[in-house]
Amino acid sequence: MKPPSLRTNRLLLRRWTDRDRAPFADINADPEVMRYRLAPLSRHESDKLIEEIEACFHQNGFGLWAVERSDDGRLLGFTGLAVSDFDAPFCPAIDIGWRLARDAWGHGFATEAALASLDFAFNELRLTEVVAHTTSVNEPSQAVMRRIGMTHDPADDFDGPWYPAGHPLRRFVLYRIKAPDWRLCEGRSTLPLFRQPARGCMSPQDESARAGGASIASGDGDGQATPARRGTISQMTSRPAEAQHLRDLACLRRVRDRIDREYAQPLDVEALARGVNMSAGHLSRQFRLAYGESPYAYLMTRRIERAMALLRCGDLSVTEVCFAVGCASLGTFSTRFTELVGVPPSTYRRRTARATAEMASCITKQAIRPIRNREARVREPQLA
Repeated sequence: MKPPSLRTNRLLLRRWTDRDRAPFADINADPEVMRYRLAPLSRHESDKLIEEIEACFHQNGFGLWAVERSDDGRLLGFTGLAVSDFDAPFCPAIDIGWRLARDAWGHGFATEAALASLDFAFNELRLTEVVAHTTSVNEPSQAVMRRIGMTHDPADDFDGPWYPAGHPLRRFVLYRIKAPDWRLCEGRSTLPLFRQPARGCMSPQDESARAGGASIASGDGDGQATPARRGTISQMTSRPAEAQHLRDLACLRRVRDRIDREYAQPLDVEALARGVNMSAGHLSRQFRLAYGESPYAYLMTRRIERAMALLRCGDLSVTEVCFAVGCASLGTFSTRFTELVGVPPSTYRRRTARATAEMASCITKQAIRPIRNREARVREPQLA
């Protein structure tokens, strides 16, 4: 698949050319731009980085786009997707990142380009999750992560393997956003969406209105949002409902992330509910509304996803995999596995051992994740 160029109101995200090498080297040589990295890059290192980015595009169908300002064609830096596959608990994963010239800061370019990249990740690549990471003292980048809808759990933080022990930049924070959360925000206009013009986008004036506290009313259904006038009923009624929606969504994300981390443990819905100050019944209803399935069904999907990874390795038997992912009954495990994947675990183990040998692990995870073959299609989740 040839990666497309992405266009927003003010930016063009495109592939790299030789004319980008000199301005990109200037950006990478700026000590202020590189203050959260080990050191600025030389011209040779900067050129090599472009070559590595282009190799990622050829191999994976995505990468870090060159960000060009539309009105004058100037290269501002990069924004896009990359593969994280190093020694960290969340790897392998696909992450989003950006680096812009110093005089491009403070204009919303990073947020605008990052939103376009996430739109491509979830709506074109059909990824299930995108992560972002940076050193814990890099507050400007963390602010962008929050603005594009990503959330942070301190339990996910890690030590960057690129920095020596005791280095002040060694501690990293991890932010995440999953496809259901992106679509919830996308559908309720809780984030400004920047897309290609044919599909609709928010203007810089609308973004300024949001930053100034004006309420946002839904547009014409194509992702466009317009500010409501002050003093209208929309302004009086939308803020409390939107605030409650965001609080509920944050609680549900914490529950879901805890299930992800503790997938091998028995499910205790009451304990999960107490952790977010909800009743067990209310949590189950809201979880189903947001993610289209109950907490137990979500847990089983995560267990099957992990079981698929273990079976692909071929080191464990089906019985050993069953107990390793937290299932107490081999029969229940096999039945659920067959429902989600379409074949019994023993058959899956035989078929995939060689089929995925040449694929990057993060791509394998996305390409053959569980699909509910026997379950009805759920409608687009919405929180009350």
